Amino acid sequence: MIIMLKALTIRTSAALLAVALLLPMPLDAAAKAEAKKLAFGRIKLIAESGDSIELDDPGVFQSGDLFLMWVLPEAGEKATRLEVEESGEFFWKLSPGNYVVANYEWNRNAGGAAAGGHFSGRRLWADFSGSADTDATYIGTLTLRAISQYGYKISVEDESDKAAAWLATTKEDISSDIATSVMTLEDQRWQDGGIPICVPQLGVVCDKRRNGVEVITPKQTQSTQFRKIKSLTPTLEWKPSTNADIRYDVVVYEAYYQKAGFLSGGGKPGGGYEVGRALEYVEGLAEPLYQLKTPLEPGKRYYWSVRLRHPKFVSRWSTRRVDTVGWFKTVYKFQELYGMRYPASRKRR
Repeated sequence: MIIMLKALTIRTSAALLAVALLLPMPLDAAAKAEAKKLAFGRIKLIAESGDSIELDDPGVFQSGDLFLMWVLPEAGEKATRLEVEESGEFFWKLSPGNYVVANYEWNRNAGGAAAGGHFSGRRLWADFSGSADTDATYIGTLTLRAISQYGYKISVEDESDKAAAWLATTKEDISSDIATSVMTLEDQRWQDGGIPICVPQLGVVCDKRRNGVEVITPKQTQSTQFRKIKSLTPTLEWKPSTNADIRYDVVVYEAYYQKAGFLSGGGKPGGGYEVGRALEYVEGLAEPLYQLKTPLEPGKRYYWSVRLRHPKFVSRWSTRRVDTVGWFKTVYKFQELYGMRYPASRKRR
């Protein structure tokens, strides 16, 4: 009897396997099985003098340097770290689809500050599409124009006339034409900049817990990164400036997750949430409050901030200090924008 049952089990398993092989592959599995294609481009540097610099010029990209870019699928919430070659070109194998280059990080002399090196980097948020109809897609040249020793102004150039020559330096077997999908940078109006927000002329009092306005609602704490909220269109409110000439700008971002890099994660051990796609931006508010027009999604995390607008200048964005406990009970302290989330299990209002 036992032998007969075992034989029946084997025959049944074989039949089920045969049926499974004949069934159409689920759409998500088919997408994963789809061959990855090449997305490529390059990094170009321009000095403060206006001279063009190549990463492989002597003394620019030194031994031990790492230039990283974090790429996020359009429908995803976790970014992947991809590297740029010492020559300045990058060649990535990606499934066809829509992506965003979320930020870049340049680790100069990989030992870091302790070894005499330094880091530079910033949020980019540049969209591109990887073609399914060709073997390779040129996504543009990311240009970093130096405006200080470690700071750069970002732009994207179309150098597709040189793309074939760059591609020829690889060992990739490209049998089709090269598609072009030059990265599109997000609107730069709300990028960080301006004067320090804590200067007396702006009329806010900063302290060790924050650099910027004091939030009234949703109330922030140092130990809570994303404050729970009770509305999908919450009202953001903060204490006003003592300067009657001040107006307010507000920005709201989606958050996404990435593993720790050199600058990313704000020093969070193992990685953390970063500032993602801009959801809303408004400037010149007369009153210190703003109700969102775009409903938030339950279960997702969001960042928001306020900056001060004077008739002659604007400030940097407000940040607050967050304390987290990492490995060996080490307390990590970092500055970031205000956080909020509407729990997935909460009844919608």
